[in-house]
Amino acid sequence: MIITHNSHRAWTTLEKQLLWVISQYIGVIVRNGQLNIISQEQQRIAKIFKKYPNILIQSETDTTESNALTEIATVLQCPLAIILTWNQGQNRAEIIYGVTTNYQFSVIADVRIFINRDVLIELALAHQSYLIFQGYDLPVETRQWLAIPDRSRVFVMALHSTDDSEPTGIVLMADYGEKE
Repeated sequence: MIITHNSHRAWTTLEKQLLWVISQYIGVIVRNGQLNIISQEQQRIAKIFKKYPNILIQSETDTTESNALTEIATVLQCPLAIILTWNQGQNRAEIIYGVTTNYQFSVIADVRIFINRDVLIELALAHQSYLIFQGYDLPVETRQWLAIPDRSRVFVMALHSTDDSEPTGIVLMADYGEKE
C-alpha cells in the first residue's frame, strides 16, 4: 500500500500505526480473495473427477491420460496440454496428447525428445513441485519440439506414482500468459 500527501510532511506514530493496521486488513482481504479463487478452481476440478468414470466410458479411442488432460485443460482454459512419458531406463520421451486448441501452441511430433538433454525436463524432474516458465525463457532444446508464443506461460510438473518413486514423465500445459 502506498499513501501520499500533496505537501511535504512527517507522519505521526499514531498515523503510521493506523496505516499499518489498515494495510494488514487489506492484505487479509486480498489473500482471502485469492484463496476463494483457488477454492473455486479446486471445486471445479473435483467435480470433473467425480464425473470422470463417465468420461472414461464415453471415450473408447482416447487413453485415460489424454482424457484427464483434456478435462483439466478445459477447466484451466489451456490451449495446450500434453504428457511426456517414458519407461524406466529409456532415454527418450513419448508424447501423450491431451489438448491442442490453437495453432500457435503445438508439439513438433517428428523431433526426438531426449530426457537427459532437455533442460526443461531436467528442471521438472529436479523439483518436488511445479514450475512455471515464460515462453521466451524456454531452453533451446525445448524450443526444438515445443512451439508456443513468446508471451505465453508453460506449467510443468514431474509425475510420480508415489512420493518416493522415480518420475514416469512430466505434465506440460501452456496458456496465453498474463492478460493485458
